[in-house]
Amino acid sequence: MTDRHLRHPFRHARRGWLWQRLQRVPVLCAAGLGAAAIAALPASQAISAAPVGSDQAAVVDVTTGRPALLATTGPVAATAIPGQKPAEKRSEAARQADEKAEKEKAAKAAREAQKKKVPARLELYYQYGVQTTGWYCGPAAARMALSARGIYPSQDDLAGRLGTTVNGTNSSADIARVLNAMTRTSHYQPTSIPSKQVSKEQIERLRADVVASISEGFPVVVNVAGTGTDVNGNTYSYPGGHYITVVGYQDNGARVKVGDSANPNTASYWISTANLAQWAGTRGYAS
Repeated sequence: MTDRHLRHPFRHARRGWLWQRLQRVPVLCAAGLGAAAIAALPASQAISAAPVGSDQAAVVDVTTGRPALLATTGPVAATAIPGQKPAEKRSEAARQADEKAEKEKAAKAAREAQKKKVPARLELYYQYGVQTTGWYCGPAAARMALSARGIYPSQDDLAGRLGTTVNGTNSSADIARVLNAMTRTSHYQPTSIPSKQVSKEQIERLRADVVASISEGFPVVVNVAGTGTDVNGNTYSYPGGHYITVVGYQDNGARVKVGDSANPNTASYWISTANLAQWAGTRGYAS
């Protein structure tokens, strides 16, 4: 043993003791932090805690008697607030609220559309064309209807689609089928008027169909037979049948404007809806 060791016999002992004390500092700090966190708890929770893991302490809620975990060395865990739904449930509620709002908006738009009044008078722009053969009244009438939609096929093209022969075009059902195909819609439906004894209900049905169709931008093609009389007393006779195009109406549909391909000198005229229904008796129309 040297003089140095004799002079300082406890030097090494003090160093070891000091090192142990320094190692305990983090533990004491952690305990202090835990105590501070516990002290910050509401009065409804106990102030005592027992260690349950390396980084957590158990806290007992005196109101329920159930333990809760309190982080002491990691981030503080989120605490549920009474009466508050979890975040994911709030998101679901928000989504349902958005869907409800969209449905209400759509329903309101539908109600407004139903309330919307159609004009008392309306005429559509269309391109007149005289029929190129004596049996092409069907293709010519269909072409005038399509021109109001910005579609301009040839009469020969339409004759092929309609199945038109020298005997003419079979029915308004063929007209409706081709017009739907050419406009890429399902707007047109055929309506039959089976007898010349036309009822008030059939006249009203024709009037309503004309107003509804033209107000949506679709002319009506009518298959007539016999003689019709316009509002000026002029007559038009087609004993074997003929197709004409309704392109407008007046007086809420009480009178309609006709485009007639038979004669360019009488390319268009006005006729009462009642006379038109009578004229279409035994035939029908596509609207």
